[in-house]
Amino acid sequence: IVAALDFQDAAVLRGIDNLTQRHLLVGRSGRYQLSHELLRNVLYDDLPAASRPALHGRVAAVIEAHRPEEVELLAHHFRAGGLPDRAAVYLEQAAVRAISVSAYSTAVDHLAQAAEALAQGGVSPTQRFRVLSRLEEILDLLARRADQEKVLAEMQLCASGSAVVDVIRR
Repeated sequence: IVAALDFQDAAVLRGIDNLTQRHLLVGRSGRYQLSHELLRNVLYDDLPAASRPALHGRVAAVIEAHRPEEVELLAHHFRAGGLPDRAAVYLEQAAVRAISVSAYSTAVDHLAQAAEALAQGGVSPTQRFRVLSRLEEILDLLARRADQEKVLAEMQLCASGSAVVDVIRR
């Protein structure tokens, strides 16, 4: 909180104490969270829309520095912060984690979001091709042929040179 909002330590601690005493903030496992989702929604909606991306970006940077294993949370904040290429990195990591526990549908969701984020531009087609290729492999494993065909078509659009051969081979 201190790093993301650039407040003084003492002011943040007083604020946390005040919110905890009023049961608006709950401490769990060394973390704090708002006591109710509706409260979070109200507070978020009260933030000026123009300042939200910058705040998400600062929160992502703090989480990245202190809790880099929180890949899904990092992906969310980087994406909401207008940094889709950084979000894609963490979405890929989340997909790898999902695959490691055989949560293939979750991996598909993460990889599809990563591919979408990379489609927003500013990245090499090779990077997007790699994500799409991994997505296609999981769709093949799940026998989701219609989705697999769509991904293969996307792969062919972003492929160049020898990568086209890989698309045709599939």
